[in-house]
Amino acid sequence: MRDLLKRIRSLAFVATVVWGIGPGCPPPPPELAIWVERYEVSGNGTKMDLTLYVSPPAGTLYIECSDGTPFDTVALGEGTDSLEYSLDSTFLASCSDHTWTRFTYTYEGDKTMMDLLHSDVPIRTIGYPNRPRKVVIDYRDTVLIYDDSSGYVLTSNGYVKFAPYTGGVYAPIPPAPYMDTLSITKGGTAVVWIDHDRDGAEGYDGDDLFGVLTATPDGVRFSVLGLLYTHPTLTGYRGLDLCFRCSM
Repeated sequence: MRDLLKRIRSLAFVATVVWGIGPGCPPPPPELAIWVERYEVSGNGTKMDLTLYVSPPAGTLYIECSDGTPFDTVALGEGTDSLEYSLDSTFLASCSDHTWTRFTYTYEGDKTMMDLLHSDVPIRTIGYPNRPRKVVIDYRDTVLIYDDSSGYVLTSNGYVKFAPYTGGVYAPIPPAPYMDTLSITKGGTAVVWIDHDRDGAEGYDGDDLFGVLTATPDGVRFSVLGLLYTHPTLTGYRGLDLCFRCSM
C-alpha cells in the first residue's frame, strides 16, 4: 500500500510539471545569431562578397555605420537563414566615421549585432632625435619617415609602395602609380600598397593590403577598410578609409 501511494505521488508530480510547461506557457524566445560563413574579394578589390548565416530566419538585417546610421537594409523571407551580400564603398557617402561598420539583425523586436569591418591594423612608431621615424605595420612591414623642408619623405623595406592620394574611394590598382619613395606635406596622406603575402607579384592579386597613411608632427595613422572582425586576415579590398584624421 505504501509503495502504491509513492507511485501515485510521483505520477501526480510528473503530471504537474508537464501541465506547467504545456500549451498554456509561451515558448522560450528564439536565440538570435549572425555570423560570416564565407568571404572573398571581387571586382579587382572593389567588393567584399559575404555569405551570412542568421538565426532565426525571416528577420531584418541592417548594415550600419559606426555611429549607428543604417546605409542598407535587407528583409529576409520566411525560412531564409543564409544571405549572399556584397559590400562596396558606397557606404562611405553615408558614414561620417569610416573606421568600422556592423551588421544588426532584428527579429520580432529583439536584435543582435556583429561588428563587420575595422581599420585597426597594428602599427608601432619608433622615433629617435635626429633620425627618421620608423613605423612598423602589422608587426613586419617597415616605413621610414624622413623630415623634409616641405614635409616628409616616405620610404620602406621594399614590400610597401606609396602613391599620392588624388581623390576617390578606392586605392589605385598596382603597379602604377605606386613608387618606393614618396614626398608628402605635413599632415598629408599617402595611399599604401603592401605585398602582404610577399609573393613578389607586381599587379593586383587579391592577397595584398591597401590603406592610407597620414603623417603629422604629432604622430602617424595607418588604416584600412579590408579587415573583418571575424576573419582578421582578409586582404585585397581596395576601399579606403577616408576618415584620415579622425583619431589624430
